[in-house]
Amino acid sequence: MSHLYNLSLNSEGLVTFTTESGDVYTAYFLEYPLEDSEGNQHMLLNFDFLCNGGFECDKFSKKHDKRIKNTLVSIIESYFIRHEHAVIVYFCFNEDGYGRHRSITFRKWLNDLPENITKIFRSIDHNKALTYSSMLILSDNPLKDLIIAVFEKRIADLAKINR
Repeated sequence: MSHLYNLSLNSEGLVTFTTESGDVYTAYFLEYPLEDSEGNQHMLLNFDFLCNGGFECDKFSKKHDKRIKNTLVSIIESYFIRHEHAVIVYFCFNEDGYGRHRSITFRKWLNDLPENITKIFRSIDHNKALTYSSMLILSDNPLKDLIIAVFEKRIADLAKINR
């Protein structure tokens, strides 16, 4: 990987970095509980990031900055190193018409994660628009198959609700 941006961590657990062009990215994880068929709770982490506090970065006037990708992928990889049983999900909503584009970009970025991380990609019709989801889990997680099944069931249930 090429160089990364310098990270700052605040007291709320938000990670920030500033790009060469001055955009400020904030990355964070939110807990996402998921219940299996036996009533056991599994805590997934919803990964997300914002540019300039949620106000869009000017995506068409700037050149590609590989350090943004490398920094965000490094944040995810570091989380797995510190939390070996972590399960991370990421959703690309399509309210602005760019959900599919974000999903394609994120999927490409995830190719840089180590091979020992299983990547699951799904889409769901949510509010009459496709929402794209990704789930990341260590391949040797003893609950991997159960968690994937629960995640897939949740996606299927949401699809039924939104029909």
